[in-house]
Amino acid sequence: MKTTLINLGLLFLSLSAKAEFTNQKCSHVLTGSGEIQINRQWDTETGVCFVDIHPRNVANMKYRDYYFDNRGNFMIFNVYGNGPDSEMTAARDFYIFPIINDYPDYSIEENGDVVVKMVSGHLFKISAKDFSIVSITPGTFIEKALSPNNNGGVEINLQTGYWVDGGFKKGGLRMSNPKLPSTVKTSKSTASCKLLNKDFLNYTDEYNFVFKYEKDSLTEFLKTKCPALIF
Repeated sequence: MKTTLINLGLLFLSLSAKAEFTNQKCSHVLTGSGEIQINRQWDTETGVCFVDIHPRNVANMKYRDYYFDNRGNFMIFNVYGNGPDSEMTAARDFYIFPIINDYPDYSIEENGDVVVKMVSGHLFKISAKDFSIVSITPGTFIEKALSPNNNGGVEINLQTGYWVDGGFKKGGLRMSNPKLPSTVKTSKSTASCKLLNKDFLNYTDEYNFVFKYEKDSLTEFLKTKCPALIF
């Protein structure tokens, strides 16, 4: 199993300078570069703009892809082969704050690598050669081989902002269960804080949810619920 840990906080400014983003407000795009397929869409019913990064070459229905949207969601989605979704698919959800951009954007670098600019301002770079993660800036990451036994195979530790780690689940989203906890982390704290999903999420049905609080109200709520964390 290959594990990669990279600290790229010092490269944030140089990477920002190189990336030429589309600067288009979520116009529909289906394009790619090397091993990477880029799909950007706007859902008019839900108001969700997303960028999906998917591998072009998939063998035996085994792959990992990445999803970013304008709500702050960064999802790692894994498929382990043919079979029922309940056993052969899984997801790990992060919600990264504060939101400073209206929509996620992307750039194709001169060498073909793709950079996604999250709505939190963080930059996610992936290799056009082999679909591996190159960097998450400013921050660090651990990337592991595709497996149903490593919580999605990607761990992040960011140097700015704060995030909710919704956890890993086969066959759906762990945050869809209001009775389960999620973990709050911040770039300024080594500690973490667990909250029940129902404490900060409203559920429209058994699959869909929205945050009860937004922007400064979310920050203040988390400060109250997680006094040991520094925001």
